[in-house]
Amino acid sequence: MNIAKYISHITHLGADRWAGLLTWLVVSVTSVYFTHRQGLLPWSAISTYVTGLALIGFIVCFSLTTRQKPFTYEPHTRYGLISLQLACIYFTFFFIPHNYVAILLVIWAAQLPYFMSLLRAVILMAVLSIIFGVIYHVHWQQSGAWLSAVLFWTFEIFSIVMMTTQLKEQQAREREEAINRELRATQTLLTEASKQSERTRIARNIHDLVGHHLTALTIQLQVAERKSEGQVKTLIERSQQVAKLLLADVREAVNDIRSTAAIDVKSALLALQLNSQDKQVVFNISDDLTVTDVATAETLLLIAKEAITNFFRHSNGNTLTIELSSNEDIEMRIADSGTIKQSLRPGNGLRGMVERVTELKGQLRIHDQPTLTITAILPKELAL
Repeated sequence: MNIAKYISHITHLGADRWAGLLTWLVVSVTSVYFTHRQGLLPWSAISTYVTGLALIGFIVCFSLTTRQKPFTYEPHTRYGLISLQLACIYFTFFFIPHNYVAILLVIWAAQLPYFMSLLRAVILMAVLSIIFGVIYHVHWQQSGAWLSAVLFWTFEIFSIVMMTTQLKEQQAREREEAINRELRATQTLLTEASKQSERTRIARNIHDLVGHHLTALTIQLQVAERKSEGQVKTLIERSQQVAKLLLADVREAVNDIRSTAAIDVKSALLALQLNSQDKQVVFNISDDLTVTDVATAETLLLIAKEAITNFFRHSNGNTLTIELSSNEDIEMRIADSGTIKQSLRPGNGLRGMVERVTELKGQLRIHDQPTLTITAILPKELAL
């Protein structure tokens, strides 16, 4: 592994996971060492190796539980892993007499805000601390077991509160980033819509004003031609031909302005792009794509936004591909590399996609086995 990949890997683990790993290492090594020195965990005893496996099992489950990449069966897999962590911790309570091993409960408690509310986490840790006190009071006959239980419960509360605050701050940053991306995309779309409106206004003015005056001039020249003779008539005929050519040029220019009044959907979509260590969004947009209707552009933008949001929230895949092309119809194809084990239940997001496409007389096809693919087809004539 080169240095760049190594640094990226360390950064990806996160400071909180490194702190948990370091704390586990110190607690595990010292508690096993002192217990072994007391003769309670001799090398010849199976309990020594079982205890070591329990401590290793805890940190392995901790690393898997706190990873960012989704599991195939979310959230059941994480519930199972965090339950295994708790089982490993209480297993060590029966073989290690040093009650500071309950620091592992503090590490475990820090994960609870991802699974339950603050109040439930505090109540749960109170119950688990009571069980801890019973074990060390009855099994190890420690007189200060209840005081240790109360002290460790306060540490656990502090850990839960700190992690809850951090989680809320992280969610607030993610919402802010999502809002900023949507605002940039919307701003790009509004800019393009404004440009299109201005081009249309100019084309309409040219057609209505210049075209009207040229038509009137042509009629006047026709009248003058009938009433003139000789060289004057010849000059009027030439002027009439020039006026007709100029009128044709104006009409052609107006048609060109209207036909080239396309909205830059690509720039608006790229403003929504979001990548992370484990996930990426890839856009494949055809160069000949032409969208001139604001409602169509807005629908494409909203569908892409909803797909990206669902991808980062729910998908276990690592790549979301959004393809946009224009042939007979405007077609957007969204492919998620994640696998779906159960039938997809459309939520408000997917139902919103269907409603927007239906309003534009289009079609939305959803295939969810084994991977999710969404295809939106919008009639091209509605976009012209």
